[in-house]
Amino acid sequence: MKHDEQNIHDLLKVFSSQKHLKDKLLDKKIEGVWKNLYEGIAHYTTRIQFKSGVLYVWLSSSPLRHELSFNKAKIINQVNTALKEELIKQLELR
Repeated sequence: MKHDEQNIHDLLKVFSSQKHLKDKLLDKKIEGVWKNLYEGIAHYTTRIQFKSGVLYVWLSSSPLRHELSFNKAKIINQVNTALKEELIKQLELR
């Protein structure tokens, strides 16, 4: 890796570690994982937010929200496995 490329890499690392940016990047990462894992229901998902160990998922379908509520532990496990981190402790469906 060239010296300039290393400097840019270090700069991006510092930039993305800033709290407000880190949270937004994590939201986008989790949103991507959600869409990959749950392609069939992703179009019913209107918003995803992660905050303090809680994944909030807004759904446009009440019956789907009810059905998913029975599988919260499984969903948390699948998303954490895909993230390769135990970030999500709780799932709130709205």
